[in-house]
Amino acid sequence: MDELKAALQALLTDEWQSELTTALQRLAQVGGGDPKAIALNELTVDLRGLWPQTLTVAGEQIASETLWPRITATATLDAAPPAGKPVDWVLRKVLRRYTTALRDPEQLPQAVFKQWPAIRALANHLTAYSALNHQQHLDEEQAPVHLTLFGPVAAETKALLARTPISWTEKPMMTPWQRAFGEIAHMEDLEIAAAKPRMGRAEAGLQADVLARARRLKKRHWSQTAAPAFSVQKPQLRQLAGRPAAYTVFDLEFSSGNKQEGQFATEIGAVKVRQGQIVDVFDCFVQIPHGKRLNRRSQALTGIHTGLLMRYGRPPASALAEFQNFIGKDPVLGFAVKGGDLLVMQRQYGLYATPGRLLDVADLAKAGGPMPGLPDVGLAKYRRYLGLDILAHGAVYDAVTTYALYAYLQGQPLAPEALMAEFNQVFTATNLKK
Repeated sequence: MDELKAALQALLTDEWQSELTTALQRLAQVGGGDPKAIALNELTVDLRGLWPQTLTVAGEQIASETLWPRITATATLDAAPPAGKPVDWVLRKVLRRYTTALRDPEQLPQAVFKQWPAIRALANHLTAYSALNHQQHLDEEQAPVHLTLFGPVAAETKALLARTPISWTEKPMMTPWQRAFGEIAHMEDLEIAAAKPRMGRAEAGLQADVLARARRLKKRHWSQTAAPAFSVQKPQLRQLAGRPAAYTVFDLEFSSGNKQEGQFATEIGAVKVRQGQIVDVFDCFVQIPHGKRLNRRSQALTGIHTGLLMRYGRPPASALAEFQNFIGKDPVLGFAVKGGDLLVMQRQYGLYATPGRLLDVADLAKAGGPMPGLPDVGLAKYRRYLGLDILAHGAVYDAVTTYALYAYLQGQPLAPEALMAEFNQVFTATNLKK
């Protein structure tokens, strides 16, 4: 391990290619790979040498080379790394990009669906390399790295970790839906780019869709509920226990700006579900509160603009009352609600979720393994994963996506075409003017 630590923490010079190759070879040697297979051609590195030659999963030995060439092992840096950086600075970027791609079915071909356990085992082995990389930074008095591995962990990975101070936990990862895998013949080569992602913008056609819906929405009313899902009492947030079959899924679009702009709902959307079927839909645009203005980024992201809300929006108090009445006594489901939807309900209306009434589907997704992508995955990513032909950043559409994700996590994935036909039929019958 001393030679590995020296190679990982060496500072890069003009001879960075040789220094990076040496560090990779040391990792491969420690992790049961093939150091001779490590290759670096200009900015592209072949990482197959890091793969253990066999992956032993549930007592069955799988030759890792059977994953090649559908699973690529080449990664291309965007530029030569700067001198003076430690070698492990480059390795962290490469391994993070690699393991992220291996847990994302969208980047994997349909042909490897049956090899998912082996892919997960390989990704976990590479994640163990990353943990080992980080462990070399720690002093002896510091607590060792703790690692959570999702999915099957190969015997070779367990042997590697047993040689280190790293503590680790194995958790199951759900098998992905086959439809999520791409139509590509093989996994694309990985580009290790330093550029930050650009700020999100509304999808093409979203503004036109928002305006068309707003024009056609009819006013609806429900009997006042005796059991509101949100109340003025400030309790400690306690999630719903159990997995309901009858519930309402909701989502808010909102403007979140500075102190003058404020934070307030612009659209409230929800779907009511009974035994795996959408039976009713709620969609309501909300007027801008007096003295506030719509944040520009919110307009760009959602397609909802000031003129639309002035003409078609409902007064905030009226919109909220109808939303509560629509929910009735149902359990309520949302996605990543703590820092968004619940915060808006609190700041705009002074309301809090009734304890034991709300279930955050994002938490369920994380508990099932951070798949696809990283542990904190946005709803738009899941929408694509589930195959839904539906726009993002529309409250009623995001509620449908959350419903589909919940069904998938319950082991009952919905055929996207049938789901969209069902939603469109119910939405047209219940919310649009004829």
